[in-house]
Amino acid sequence: MVNPNYWDYREDRITETQLAIAHACYKGEITLVDYWFGQLMERVRTLNLLEDTWVIFLSDHGFYFGEHGQFGKRRFRWPDSSIFDEGFAKGMSMAQQTVHWSPLHQEVTRVPLMIRAPLTEGGRTEALVTLPDVMPTILEVLGVAIPERVQGRSLTPIVRGETDAVHPFVVTSAPFEEIGQLSKTVDDQSRTVVEISPSSITDGTWDLLYGVSGQEPLLYRTKEDPGHRHNVADAHPDVVRNLHRLYADWLAEISTPENTSVRAVS
Repeated sequence: MVNPNYWDYREDRITETQLAIAHACYKGEITLVDYWFGQLMERVRTLNLLEDTWVIFLSDHGFYFGEHGQFGKRRFRWPDSSIFDEGFAKGMSMAQQTVHWSPLHQEVTRVPLMIRAPLTEGGRTEALVTLPDVMPTILEVLGVAIPERVQGRSLTPIVRGETDAVHPFVVTSAPFEEIGQLSKTVDDQSRTVVEISPSSITDGTWDLLYGVSGQEPLLYRTKEDPGHRHNVADAHPDVVRNLHRLYADWLAEISTPENTSVRAVS
């Protein structure tokens, strides 16, 4: 096995061959999940439950295997900049690690979501949806009232073919942490935040990665450049401003605390 270093893989002298081995192991895990999910679905069918059962299959996030120079889903570092495994060998604990700038590109943010609902036709949609939409979807299917504070939208209108969109844009973000705070993203270990990570705002045409004042905004064409290889923010300042304004308004709408909100710019 080749463990991720949660940093730039080249800087920690991880070879392309090691990356390929890690990626192959990851694909093996996916194959394992695929097999056992198939077994589960077959059991649902043999119990004659398939025609009145909703099935929702999804993932929580993706993973970097060398894309954007990263190996892992976030960027951590030991106090002495040791390689991930070396830190453990030296007797250091995860609580000594620090959280660094970790952009959320499509390799991490775009995940599978498949829904099988009774009495509906199969198909594929280009609708923008997000993981918080799953909970209100389940509540609506069960006939349970959706609390007003819920930020997601039920996806049942899309599944039933009543609409082709529930969001004009979606946001993917790490928790809104401040420098010096402790973070428990990725696992249950507390790490000190030393750099703020950007949020990803997408409207289906553009992806904007925006962090805090002083960080360079990153803008990509979603469909033409899904790998986010070409930052075109300088060439399209109007798009950056528009997405930034949508993001600022959204943060205000969901009552984001003042210390972690952003202001719209003209």
